[in-house]
Amino acid sequence: MTMKITVKGQELNLLDNNQLSIVQNKTKPLDSWILDTFFPNKVGFDNQKAVPIDELETSQPLAPFVSPVVQGKPIREQGNFERKYIQAPYVKPAKMITPANTYDLALFTRLKDATIIKGDMSMSDKWRLAQIGAFNELRQSIVNRKVLMACDILTKGKTIAVGDDHAAMEIDFGRHSNLSFTPVAKWHEPDADVVGDIETMNARLIEHGGTGASVILTSSKLYMHMVRNKGFTERFIDPKGSTAPNPFNLGLAVPNAKYRGEIDGIAVYTYDEKHKLDGKAERFISEKGFYMIADTTGYQAQCEIQHLSANGRAVEFFDYSVVQEDPSGIKMICESSPLIVPSNVNGVCGGDEFID
Repeated sequence: MTMKITVKGQELNLLDNNQLSIVQNKTKPLDSWILDTFFPNKVGFDNQKAVPIDELETSQPLAPFVSPVVQGKPIREQGNFERKYIQAPYVKPAKMITPANTYDLALFTRLKDATIIKGDMSMSDKWRLAQIGAFNELRQSIVNRKVLMACDILTKGKTIAVGDDHAAMEIDFGRHSNLSFTPVAKWHEPDADVVGDIETMNARLIEHGGTGASVILTSSKLYMHMVRNKGFTERFIDPKGSTAPNPFNLGLAVPNAKYRGEIDGIAVYTYDEKHKLDGKAERFISEKGFYMIADTTGYQAQCEIQHLSANGRAVEFFDYSVVQEDPSGIKMICESSPLIVPSNVNGVCGGDEFID
């Protein structure tokens, strides 16, 4: 249903949240490559503020043996264990839209091409454009927070949730300390044994995680040093142009995630995306980092939205707007309670000290 407000005596027809969601799908997609690639499973826990980790058990159940003449038996869950819960962090970004808001010219061009707005900018069009820009920004900020959480958990096995009005909370999944690796000779040095280090890390993955790596994730800067190493280039297989096989079919769609080729059957990706926190741009993955990843079946868990109108539902985005008269404007808010969970906490080996 269209939202109506009055500005300077003029009634304006604006977009409601359902319409904003539809419009967002026609504009620039959210960058969720890390989430889609390494944490593809989405689960929700209605009316819960914490994720029951044991319910995300990835081992497969076996059907019980029974006589064909007896009644069917439920699959038995044996063993005494303490149910583990991890509280999901809560995020609630907001953005104020006022008559003084400037609009995004690039967004205006995309929406004009999609015939969502007309060429001449009426007052209603300007407000709708500000709505769409704010809606996209709020959702992208939540996705960025999830990506940062995912990168922390991939690279360290833990993350810290902290904010201005959120006490610091460490979420540590308990990765084995032997999976933190620093090479004896840094990889920009002439005597670096890049291949030997990769083999050592893969052996540690198999020992502690049960399986070898399928993906290598690093930075373009470190990759530049890797391809200068003779031992590495002798084993490395370059992609064959734009038609090269891409194990995840995602690298070409995201400028900052690039498929570089493979070594010993392990796909090599570089990821150079950045995020902004307090106005400072920082990388999601350290430019000195190198990670061998066996776990590509992690979880994006959602806990309940603690807004009265949400009725305890666990949804990825809960959007709403509040019309304010003092100060005059519309306050747009998006709530979410996400937690990124590895399916194998010992499924990554690496570190962030591979070059100086």
